Amino acid sequence: MFRKLMETPENLAEFHTRLSNIPTLPEQITIRTIKNILFNRQKNDIAYQVADRFIVLNEHQSTINENMPVRMLMYAAMIYRRLIPRHELYRERRFALPFPEFYEFNTSEKLPPVSTMRLSEAFSTGIPFEPPLELIVTRYNISYNVLKENKALWDFLPLRGYSFFVHNVEDRKNTGESPADAIRNATDYCIEHDILRKFLLDHYEEVFDMYSLRWNEEDYKRAMQEDAYDEGMEKGMEKGLEKGKLDTTIFIVKNMLNMKRPYAEIAQATSMPPEEIARIAEEAHLSY
Repeated sequence: MFRKLMETPENLAEFHTRLSNIPTLPEQITIRTIKNILFNRQKNDIAYQVADRFIVLNEHQSTINENMPVRMLMYAAMIYRRLIPRHELYRERRFALPFPEFYEFNTSEKLPPVSTMRLSEAFSTGIPFEPPLELIVTRYNISYNVLKENKALWDFLPLRGYSFFVHNVEDRKNTGESPADAIRNATDYCIEHDILRKFLLDHYEEVFDMYSLRWNEEDYKRAMQEDAYDEGMEKGMEKGLEKGKLDTTIFIVKNMLNMKRPYAEIAQATSMPPEEIARIAEEAHLSY
């Protein structure tokens, strides 16, 4: 819903003006949103270019995720790769890059109004020089009660309306309404009180689907945990099979050593290096 509401040249131009204090016009906006570059389910929320000067990447989160800088790094690399002709990379003269901006908009009330995340915070500590790679994400808390503290964003009606809609849905769910009823009743309330009225009327049923079937981060995390468990099981089975094969090979080596067979013959029969056979023989006191 955030993407559908915000991803218009008019809204992005005003949004960028308020975020950067740089006057931006709708005709300067080119949508650059990218899809399906991390995992199977994940997509970049909104990316856009302002003339030839800026590349702006926006992500919306409802929970705290401290890995946003590395995600943004991957998004930025993909966008620059699409923008820059391959042959330009080999020219002697340096070419100009659009200036990058990275923003996260979070509806978790636990966060301060504005904070930053740095890619360098994920690097190993104790290295005796400055990190040669840095990326800074500015994170804005857009939960309704916190957004009020940021006048520039609070006065941006699409964002304020979105923030209120999310707040109203969550309030209704907390008082016992089912998710479906909370979404429907919040939509009706906002229309009646002229909050995102045109957007909600134009996308009434679609809003219900977008919000109720939105990418749920808890479901996503659960899916990732299940994937990790399955992968771990598979790796465990693979390791088990490998260990079983090794144990069998060692058993054969020991039997052939007991039979006083030459190391070269044992190596040919088991594909085990002679030096490893010698080590096994020494450990089992079977050398001769």
